[in-house]
Amino acid sequence: MKKVLLVGSSGYIGNLLLNGLQGDFHVIGLSRSHKHDDLFMNTHKLKAKLSEISPDIIIYLINAPPSVSEERILEAYQTNNQLLKNFLSAMKDHKPWFIYVSSSAVYGLNKDSVVSETSKRQPVNLYGLFKCYSEDILFAFAKEHGVPFTILRVFNIYGPKNMIFQKIFESIKNNNMMHFHGLHQKRDYLSEKKFLHVLSSLIDRSLFKNEVLNVGSGNAVQIRQVLDTALEVYPAFSHSIVEHEGRYFDSVADISKLKSQISLEPEDILDTFRSDLKSVIA
Repeated sequence: MKKVLLVGSSGYIGNLLLNGLQGDFHVIGLSRSHKHDDLFMNTHKLKAKLSEISPDIIIYLINAPPSVSEERILEAYQTNNQLLKNFLSAMKDHKPWFIYVSSSAVYGLNKDSVVSETSKRQPVNLYGLFKCYSEDILFAFAKEHGVPFTILRVFNIYGPKNMIFQKIFESIKNNNMMHFHGLHQKRDYLSEKKFLHVLSSLIDRSLFKNEVLNVGSGNAVQIRQVLDTALEVYPAFSHSIVEHEGRYFDSVADISKLKSQISLEPEDILDTFRSDLKSVIA
């Protein structure tokens, strides 16, 4: 049984993978807590820990938070880069397969209506920018040391903790008003079940080594459609549509490469959302 080390297992995706992959693989979680801060920042201790665990695969999920105050940008940048460099340095002799979970945020304001792995990276926020930096660190390290890697550019995972859907559920349960903007924007949502199917297939069959891979559904859903579905199920949903000066962009994946190796049946995320919302208000 393949041994998988999840680095950053306490977050949403980390928890999802820890619970969803266990059984098919021997999955060990390692989270960045106060308990492990010294470990994560000390390459020698980290090397000893990795030698003790001896993973076949490392799935790396650590990243700077999506929003960082202006005075902490440099600190977040340095910490984000240093943690990744420490892990890569600690594993370079053992050379497990290193899977870096990146994000569709690296594409940002790309002019392509559907983005492929070769589309230009144009991040519009710090989260996407830090993901770009991490990808570049990994590209350079893998080239120099021959470490097998895969970069997964994950689009939006539909689940109870996805930002917009979570806010809608909480707003309806607590009878709070929710503000919407950029209703014309398109997003690509993949269910938790399908995401786990992709990761499990990729690991089991050792697919897409030394490649970048978009992970999404390939289907576009407008934010307006999400709002309309919420109102269809719960007409009393308290909401407002506000003007916002932020830069809007679509984020829909070209998953041709993914589907060339992994079967992915179509799914209707709005229908799933409709059913989940009915359960919330029942």
